Amino acid sequence: MNSDDSYAPVWDITDFESPEEIIRYTQYGGRMFACDVHSDNTRGVVCGHRGTQVFDMNTGEQLFQIPRGCFWVKFMDLSNRIAYSDGDSAYVCDLDTGDDVVRLTGHTEAVTGGALVRNESEIYTSSEDGTIKLYKIEEEECIYTFFNHRAQQYAKLSASPCGEKVAVGNKNGMLYVLKSGNYQ
Repeated sequence: MNSDDSYAPVWDITDFESPEEIIRYTQYGGRMFACDVHSDNTRGVVCGHRGTQVFDMNTGEQLFQIPRGCFWVKFMDLSNRIAYSDGDSAYVCDLDTGDDVVRLTGHTEAVTGGALVRNESEIYTSSEDGTIKLYKIEEEECIYTFFNHRAQQYAKLSASPCGEKVAVGNKNGMLYVLKSGNYQ
């Protein structure tokens, strides 16, 4: 993804010595900050200043658009939904209806990262407010908040699928690896 030129190329790298660009998604029209590929390999999603857009990875056609979204987006592979951030909240959008069905609140600054865990029933979010939160998605409930006084503006976050370990980097050059333990 080249965010300055506002396009997302899809490459076939079957032959590492001669990679081939298959399609180029050019309909975004602005800087992109995050992307994801659905597990069925037919759809991609990008987000940035111009919202969130789902596109067909075979044709490059736009399939769906949400006028919100900026720093983070992820397909929810067990349903036809995407999770994304906009401002200080994280959302879950049903791609069949176009409606946001979940809004996760509690951060005071931009949500910059997220990771779905435990069969997509929970989500970790990171924020520029210096916190990492764990939510039960359907209940829209924050069940844990991590804060470290030395951490400044968490940037991106990744978690193991079971949610036991979370890695998050921040803008002061620190990488935190958290072990969640049994919180239930």
